[in-house]
Amino acid sequence: MNMRTLQVVAIALLLSSCISGVPVNIDNQSASDLTNVVVSGKGFSESVGTIPPGGKAVVHVRPKGESGVKLAFEVNGQRYSALEEAYIENDSLYVVDVTVDADFSVAIKSRLR
Repeated sequence: MNMRTLQVVAIALLLSSCISGVPVNIDNQSASDLTNVVVSGKGFSESVGTIPPGGKAVVHVRPKGESGVKLAFEVNGQRYSALEEAYIENDSLYVVDVTVDADFSVAIKSRLR
């Protein structure tokens, strides 16, 4: 590599390290603890732990390329999961909002800031 190429690579690495990831906002609107909560997708899997009834959590994810978002959790030993194939990238322009309703149905929506 020549010096110019090395400079471009160094700048790209520096800028990519500044991206804090895509925020995933999780809102538990159920009356139960959501335990073993995990947010995953292409190239990432982030454990959130437990979200209490009416509670909220935020996790930042760094997908590898284009990705959807999957949320999985347990309530009283029963496993639930939902997958949204909406488009996100490891870019500060994207936000994902996840809502778990009273019946444990899940709505996952991605949007631009």
